[in-house]
Amino acid sequence: MPVTKPCDERMRILHILLSQGFAGSERSTAESCNAQSLRHTVGLVVGTNHRSSQGQSVVDHLSPEVQVIELPRWWGRQKALQAGIEAFQPDVIHCHLRRATRMALKLRFDRMEAFLSAKPGVRPPRVATLHVEPNSKAYLGMDGLICNAQWQIEAVKAMAPAYPGLLFKANNSVIPHPRLPKEKRQALRQSLGIGEHDFFVGGAGRYTHEKGFDQVISAFRQLPHERLRLRLFGQGHALTELQTLARNDPRIQVLGFRDDIKDLYQAMDVFICPSRWEPLPRVVLEAMDAGTPVIASMAEGCKELIQRYEGQLFEIDNVAQLAACIEETLQRGPSRTQIDLSEHHLENANAGVERFYEECRRHAASLSSRLYNSVS
Repeated sequence: MPVTKPCDERMRILHILLSQGFAGSERSTAESCNAQSLRHTVGLVVGTNHRSSQGQSVVDHLSPEVQVIELPRWWGRQKALQAGIEAFQPDVIHCHLRRATRMALKLRFDRMEAFLSAKPGVRPPRVATLHVEPNSKAYLGMDGLICNAQWQIEAVKAMAPAYPGLLFKANNSVIPHPRLPKEKRQALRQSLGIGEHDFFVGGAGRYTHEKGFDQVISAFRQLPHERLRLRLFGQGHALTELQTLARNDPRIQVLGFRDDIKDLYQAMDVFICPSRWEPLPRVVLEAMDAGTPVIASMAEGCKELIQRYEGQLFEIDNVAQLAACIEETLQRGPSRTQIDLSEHHLENANAGVERFYEECRRHAASLSSRLYNSVS
């Protein structure tokens, strides 16, 4: 595939992410920040409550070159963001998720004396990544929207046919993971109570209803095979519910968050993404990168990846169909896939985003008299 070259100019890029914990959106943001910090000056704005109740946070995964700016949880948050923008002097403001986008839209560049004196008449473009659906009108006030899936572009067009900003179809990034030796994979399996001849079915993600792990457990319990083993990895408020559903089946374990999940993908015989709703699942890309066969639901993002590459699909909440997919994979036996994901490799995906920043800067310059946007 042709490789997109990164932009030549050194930029000051400020990301804003006001979520908690460390899941797909946070992983994507951290990887972008780290990659961009190799060529640009990069900052990340987070809230003081950036850690989950289990202690996970995006800041633990940032390189030392990324500057971290913390905003208070409640009072004075908008004022603190205004001050942080003025101090950092960004060329681009990149928002992640709805809360950050709403706050960025309220910025008043015409009230930033230091900013205006340093860059008279220049307004940094505000860009947002649609990690989910366009679930706020604030997105329509952005100079550019980065969409990880084609369905998101169509959703924006349906929501606002006259959207004045720019749209960019990005490739959700994945960092290729080194292949593990056979001994390491076997050791990982053994540490999870999975024997050499067992069939390891795995899943990873937030334990919530929308992620659909209850479907996997229910489907698994329909299959009588003794050598099947199911291990789920993640965190979330549905943990106890899932563990209760798996009770009395010793083949199933619902486990906690793992930092070595990319190693674990390679130890699995099949990976399942059972989401009831999914924008574009990073876990599927990571499993594909590991060479692990994938079974996924018909959620829009899952379907887009499976149809573009390979894997099996099942209808959402069709437990019998999911069980049949697992049965088919078991009968086929252990196998590995070889999928060319180079267009998703971080350096290529990030180069495309940097070029989009340049387009958005030109777009914002054409509207330089509009120093702030009144869309809410």
